[in-house]
Amino acid sequence: MPNLEATERLIFRADQRDPKTIFKDGFKPRFDGGIHITAGGQMTGGVSTSKDLGVAMRYAANYSAAMEEAKMKERCWVYAAWAEKGVDVIHYLTEKWGLKGKQLDNAISQMEIACEKIPGKHIIAARKARLKGNLCELYDDLVENRAAKVSEATRLLAIAFLNSGVTVSKDYEPGK
Repeated sequence: MPNLEATERLIFRADQRDPKTIFKDGFKPRFDGGIHITAGGQMTGGVSTSKDLGVAMRYAANYSAAMEEAKMKERCWVYAAWAEKGVDVIHYLTEKWGLKGKQLDNAISQMEIACEKIPGKHIIAARKARLKGNLCELYDDLVENRAAKVSEATRLLAIAFLNSGVTVSKDYEPGK
């Protein structure tokens, strides 16, 4: 099991649950037993987040499109949060498994920070995501967690990212 390191960084996560629920409950792993990462980069036992906004947008927008196609009303959200501790999966794979180059493609495509949990007080804000043509975009008003316990600089940075107007391809992969 990897050691949790002091991550102390802004992270992003796609999730279909509404902000009211997430701001209250935070993010918890689906499975107990702690974080486990395979040599292929698959993580279980933790909360998947990304250090790359585009990755979270891709997941959320493609998921929203699938829900829309299935005639479901729900849409997926992109959340900005603060991680105090976590495991940078790319760093872990290079240090523990000695992987490099093409062996890291899967991990690079996700830019994952694996967290044990993220309390509601560290969830800063959220926006809905959707596909518009071949682009993933954030839309509707930003929903801010007024109870978030993060620095003012972190709060402003999270809001700036979510309100930046950035779009990414529905097939977006970091570094490509």
